[in-house]
Amino acid sequence: MFHYNFLRQTEFRMQKKMISTLSALRNLSLLVFCCSLLFSNDARADVEAQQIPGGPPGVVIVKTWLTKVITTSDALRFEEMLAQQKRHIAQTGDQVIYTVNLESDGGDVAAAMRIGRALRSMEALAIAVKCHSACVLVLAGAGYRDVSKNAVVGLHRPYQQEAVLTNPENEKRKYKLMQSEIERYLTEMNVQLKLYGDMMVIPPDQLKILTRTELASYGLAENDPYMDEARAMKKALKFEVSRQELARRESLIKQRCILKSGRTEAENELIVNAYYECTQRILNTGK
Repeated sequence: MFHYNFLRQTEFRMQKKMISTLSALRNLSLLVFCCSLLFSNDARADVEAQQIPGGPPGVVIVKTWLTKVITTSDALRFEEMLAQQKRHIAQTGDQVIYTVNLESDGGDVAAAMRIGRALRSMEALAIAVKCHSACVLVLAGAGYRDVSKNAVVGLHRPYQQEAVLTNPENEKRKYKLMQSEIERYLTEMNVQLKLYGDMMVIPPDQLKILTRTELASYGLAENDPYMDEARAMKKALKFEVSRQELARRESLIKQRCILKSGRTEAENELIVNAYYECTQRILNTGK
């Protein structure tokens, strides 16, 4: 009997050590994932990312910022984030959720569309804070959008930064090519093509701030409807409810579950945990 108990105790200690080791490896994986996203030591770099503490098991929440002038290097950074996200999911099975605060005055049009495509592949939530000029194309690319009443979204005609010798015919050809690229992108993102036309009639030295009604007319005020429906159907199947019942439960979540920012890391963790407990309870029980 003593021999049996000794073996059981030894087995238990080995299992406990293995669990502890796996937990440490998992935490190390999360730490490496998080640290690999820190692209600059500046507090408000062009692209900054940080992992938010808390959240349910198996979910990594990464908050990012796109600020200042949009450049090709910013596009490369978001494309690397997408690659990191795919690697992390493949290695751990965790869900990686990105939120991206847009606080940019615009910049390179081609880079903005590359970032928009990366955000769509990441299924990131774009939060419009101050989003002008080419930044609007980034917002268009994100399938999930948060455009509050305090968001400032503005348009003007794209223009070339460097001065070159040109003529009206060359400029017309250049803008015709740009129109083709932007309209193809907007079609891909299920955003109204009139966005480009309205952009073109506003001179570069002016800025038209869009109203909520104008944003909605372009399809920018809410999520991409097709991505939203695909996500909703998947979630309804997961919780074994009808699409109508899921809509009722998600409406209830908006009324009862609050996600905000705390003053400290500990407060943020408590807030995030409380929010996810609230959402999961309503999704599972309907009340």
